[in-house]
Parts: sequence; C-alpha cells; structure tokens
Amino acid sequence: MRNTLGDLNNHLFAQLERLSDEDLSGEKLIEEINRVKSITDFATQIF
Repeated sequence: MRNTLGDLNNHLFAQLERLSDEDLSGEKLIEEINRVKSITDFATQIF
C-alpha cells in the first residue's frame, strides 16, 4: 500500500474539521491538539 501526498493532505484537512468541532472540549480537545501537533510535525518533514 502506498500513501500519496494527496492522502496526507486529506488527513490534514480532516484534522482541521475535527478541531473545529464546537462540542470538543476538555480532555478530548487536548487529545485532538496533541494529535494535530504530531501530524503537522510529520507533514513538515515531508514538505
């Protein structure tokens, strides 16, 4: 299975959608923030 830059782009936009969820708060919000940090750290290594 090969992932493409398009797949990474899709993951980044999906993460943005999760972060914009107004019902997300507390520990769940912190988890999403940590997840997005990991994804963006990885993505910056590729781009």
